[in-house]
Amino acid sequence: MTKVSATTLLKRLASIQNGKNKAPAAAHEQAGIDLAASLTYRSVLAFLECLEAQKGVRLFRPSMFYAALKVLRIATTGQASNLLVGVTEYREHRRHFVASVPAITVGSTLLLKGIEADNVFINDTDSMSANNLYVALTKGSRKIIVRSKSLTITPTTRS
Repeated sequence: MTKVSATTLLKRLASIQNGKNKAPAAAHEQAGIDLAASLTYRSVLAFLECLEAQKGVRLFRPSMFYAALKVLRIATTGQASNLLVGVTEYREHRRHFVASVPAITVGSTLLLKGIEADNVFINDTDSMSANNLYVALTKGSRKIIVRSKSLTITPTTRS
């Protein structure tokens, strides 16, 4: 998350707990105090939801964050005996979920792992490793367009 400072938040929580605060605790601060008082899946879930709800906060990896929230919800509702079981159940559920890809998308070989496209445009092949070039070439099911500086594609070698 961006716009969340652990140092600032911890100082503020200490101030609130010591009764030295002038302003009342915000929702995320109260959730942090509740989390410190009772370390449960429910309090972790509430704290993360409050942090995300703050103005200006942006998630680096939203899919991972929301997956973590989903697993915490599974654990808090008793659908799983513990967090590890919840993670396993969620992973199994997601395995059968087909990710939708827009008609046109720009991505890297890592982002498109496990996904196939009708048409693929591969740019800057001269700077690609053999592994990445192979992955890129195997993504297209109908048409592959390759842009290269020369007629012969020579993948870079790792040093």
